[in-house]
Amino acid sequence: MQSEQPILKLYYLDTLGRGEPIRMLLNHAKIPFEDIRSDIHEFEEFKKKIGPKFEFGQVPVIETSDGELYSQSLSIMRLLGKWYGYYPQDPIAAWKVDSLLDASGDLMEKYWHFAILEFIPDGYTPESVIAERLQEFLDTHLPQYLTVVQDRLRKNVNSKFMVGDTVTLAEFTSAQVAFNYLMNENNKHGKLMSEVLGREEFKEIKAYYMNLKEDIFKEYFETHRKNCQHPF
Repeated sequence: MQSEQPILKLYYLDTLGRGEPIRMLLNHAKIPFEDIRSDIHEFEEFKKKIGPKFEFGQVPVIETSDGELYSQSLSIMRLLGKWYGYYPQDPIAAWKVDSLLDASGDLMEKYWHFAILEFIPDGYTPESVIAERLQEFLDTHLPQYLTVVQDRLRKNVNSKFMVGDTVTLAEFTSAQVAFNYLMNENNKHGKLMSEVLGREEFKEIKAYYMNLKEDIFKEYFETHRKNCQHPF
């Protein structure tokens, strides 16, 4: 890419989900972009209107002013990170960032596995099974994730950041986990997840999350964040 980046279009749902860290990154980098959203229940019609832009039949997708299209959320994040300085050049630092992105993605997949069925029922999964998966998430998957990322934070040189002493892609995905899910009052399970995060044992990672909202991404949360019932 040239040093002067073109204005971008972001295609996603009118939800937080995988599109929100991309929105946050572009906002933080002061990159103008068109935020094109589809209602979650009208996505099939949205795809028909947009046509072949969605090569895998899904979003997010970004489009540059010269018509180039880029898909897959984490690949988009890494691309934008390299364009705008949020992806470390050092291989070990890059691994640290990548592993945190992947771990956050794994956690969200475990959540989506059952939670999305409450928004868009599949017609055959019993409510009792969804309740069991929720409890497993709260008892096992979420505490395990918080323990690991808090340990990473403790080992870093600066407690405001996950890797190094500046904003990387890890901050955007950390904000995604924290404020799309764990501390999102519009998320049906947000209160339960917030209670796990609120335990004394997780006070350091919670302080890190709050600093993202109140300092690093303060301008975004105050002026650009769009509250939405669907965290997906």
